Amino acid sequence: MEDRSDTYTFSDNVTKIWNKHQFKAGVAFEHAHYLFEQSGPNDVFAGKFDFSHNTANTATNTTYPYANALLGYFNMYTESTNRTQYSPVTPILEFYVQDTWRITPRWTLDLGVRFTAGIQQYQDNHLASSFVPSLYDPSKAPLLYRPVLNGSGARVAADPRNPSVFLPAALIGQIIPGTAVLKNGIFQAGDSGYPRPLVDYQGILAAPRLGFAWDVFGNGSTAFRGGFGTNFNPQNGSGITGDLQFNPPILYQPHIAISRGPLLLPVLVTR
Repeated sequence: MEDRSDTYTFSDNVTKIWNKHQFKAGVAFEHAHYLFEQSGPNDVFAGKFDFSHNTANTATNTTYPYANALLGYFNMYTESTNRTQYSPVTPILEFYVQDTWRITPRWTLDLGVRFTAGIQQYQDNHLASSFVPSLYDPSKAPLLYRPVLNGSGARVAADPRNPSVFLPAALIGQIIPGTAVLKNGIFQAGDSGYPRPLVDYQGILAAPRLGFAWDVFGNGSTAFRGGFGTNFNPQNGSGITGDLQFNPPILYQPHIAISRGPLLLPVLVTR
């Protein structure tokens, strides 16, 4: 496991004095990279059993978690398919121009504007994905187990393609294996036609400044100052993109719902 943070910076400024003006200009660039290897849902990477009582499971349930564990009757088993990397890269580019203008011996005016390039933060190695509604195809939506009544009038689950086969009610609403296109509506960083950072470039953002200084008595003993300015914060935190490295197809968290008996035979894999 590795947890590392690297930042590289470059800046330069120039000043020119002409008559009553002092002109300044400058540029600054920063490249910040945070790497956290082997990130992911630690509680389920090695597998996680749930032996809790489930009222919808009447076949293999003792109603007591410890007894379920001793007999091998689990309510849910979950295990992630992968360990991933959390590796956001934050590029920052800003530049400015400024004029300090001494209008009179008692009045000084500062005029300037700072420009921030809205460069997007992105995940290194393309380990990020997101959902786009326009990419979603309803015809590829998965089938779910539906609630039906068996011959005794009890509520159970059934595959709508074969409603005469009854399964435990705990499966109601779960995905039927083999019916899902898991990447339906999802695109990954680096996919053609979509930006690597998963968000669009914001362009150049202008932040103007205005300031003044007034020598009240004209002898340099007392000054009245004021100013106004707008600012943009380009220093995105390492988590600004969220946990997008946990999304499919980078990582899945399949689970097995309900054991059939003490041999822990799986019935269903979903998600």
